[in-house]
Amino acid sequence: MIRYGRLVIVGPPSRSYTGFGRHVSVRCDCGVVRDAPLRAMKAGTLKSCGCLRGAVTAERNRRHATAGGEAVRRTPEYRSWSGMLERCNNPNSRDFPNYGARGIVVCERWRDFKLFLLDMGRKPSPDHSIDRIDNSLGYEPSNCRWATHGEQARNRRGNRLNSEAAKVLRHLWPISSPARRRALMGLFGISQATLSVVGRGLSWGGR
Repeated sequence: MIRYGRLVIVGPPSRSYTGFGRHVSVRCDCGVVRDAPLRAMKAGTLKSCGCLRGAVTAERNRRHATAGGEAVRRTPEYRSWSGMLERCNNPNSRDFPNYGARGIVVCERWRDFKLFLLDMGRKPSPDHSIDRIDNSLGYEPSNCRWATHGEQARNRRGNRLNSEAAKVLRHLWPISSPARRRALMGLFGISQATLSVVGRGLSWGGR
């Protein structure tokens, strides 16, 4: 019997999840049987069918009450942080298939709102939302920024990186020349942060 938190693997999934990683059928300690992404369970970000949500939310609110209580929970930064955790951790979230089911996780540091706010700062404007610079990576300080919808759209359209280009970047790394870095960023339509994580083998299949 293989267990992850409250979930026990009981067999193959009920349907195909092509493009979303390996899934298995699990039974929660509360009795619910459902499909779940194996990667998220192994990473420790998925521990129940969702029945822990109420308990986790209550504990989260209690922990952050000292940081301003209800006033903090009404801030746009808190709502962004809470939504980020929701779509990565809660299988009942409508956005979970595009985040948690794909193995997109929130780093351990950012499970604390105060540390998230310390790293990200306040939103520059109501039009800004949290943006992952490299969509193959999760939510962590080196891969996130506040960006407008237009900036996020331009970033997705301009990115011309593929597995072959990533091999070239890893071969060239480290790239000490600022001019050469700017040239490669322009060539592939990527940011400096993406150039760094790909060059170091932290995405696109590693070294």
